[in-house]
Amino acid sequence: MQTRSVPFAIAAVAILAACSGGSPPTESSCALPSGCVRADAACQCIEWQIVSVETVPIRFVVVGLVYAPLGNESAVTYGYGTASVLPSMAASSDFGARWRSVIRAADGSEKVAAFAPGNVGPYGWTLYPVTATTVAMGQRPDSWITESSGSDVTSAQTDSLFVWMNPAAVVETDAGGGKFIRWSSAPSCIDGSACHTAAVFGLAAGWLDGTLLQANPYVQALLDAFTPAERAAILAYDPRFNPPGRDPSTVAADARFRSAGVAEATTGISVYPSPRWAPCATRLSDDGFVPFAAAEIPFGNGQTLVLQHSAVATSPSCAVQQPLLKFGTSTSGCGIGANVLIDTMFGTLLTVPTAITASCTVSGP
Repeated sequence: MQTRSVPFAIAAVAILAACSGGSPPTESSCALPSGCVRADAACQCIEWQIVSVETVPIRFVVVGLVYAPLGNESAVTYGYGTASVLPSMAASSDFGARWRSVIRAADGSEKVAAFAPGNVGPYGWTLYPVTATTVAMGQRPDSWITESSGSDVTSAQTDSLFVWMNPAAVVETDAGGGKFIRWSSAPSCIDGSACHTAAVFGLAAGWLDGTLLQANPYVQALLDAFTPAERAAILAYDPRFNPPGRDPSTVAADARFRSAGVAEATTGISVYPSPRWAPCATRLSDDGFVPFAAAEIPFGNGQTLVLQHSAVATSPSCAVQQPLLKFGTSTSGCGIGANVLIDTMFGTLLTVPTAITASCTVSGP
């Protein structure tokens, strides 16, 4: 893999690694191409001068999606730790998103950018390098999130989309044509003020599509700053809104979902699976990257940054993930049947109803 160097490091050519026989390469023994900073013993350039640094005007990255579960006694927990869902058990699952950055040139050619370390740290979240070209934004290892509902049947509008607002992304190009991307948290929030708290916000889908109201003026200002196209782009990460009006029973066919089994509940009685999954069989690699969703951001002179999301993972080890699910209802006469699906793009669970009796309580618009 190529490494990077700032322009002034061109002086390091004087101390290149030995070309052959243990001696530094000379102009006659190694004809180094222009912009090469360092060569290996075989006179192959392994470090190039950085020739371009461009800022991408990116507004947000979707880094999580939590579905409201069916059943007024149901709850789900993601992350690492023990929560009130099932006190005798601990959740052990990544919650967040993993993506790679593809740079599309004006002529349509594409190159996957390598990850370059940056200063990233929204409160409670961490950027994890996973492979040479993929990174994940996830919660800290000692934190977790729990979602529950006071009704038996909840609408898609109560889903929560987690959005990393105002990130900073810089694309570097070296003299050899290599591309690198450096992520960091911008010093100001969407309204221009300093960000002293989290830069990752959980936004109800209903706030984004205008069917649900909320009273927090700061959050409302954030929502008002989105264009209709940006709201639609965020909602598109929720399969229950993509396409609009989608039949929930068709979601299971999407490549990002896996079946975890069937859940059933009547008043005081419930049967449900213990979901387990892994992002790959052995070890994650760049060659095995499968994109599930993509966002395009124009920048520079006709270029485009294409963010491609795949299965979430905060390390390449493919550890087994185990979110916690509790499924049940206390409503008299209510009966619920559901298929439990694992959304591998965010590591979360979607309960798709297969049967709901008339006595079950309903919420949402």
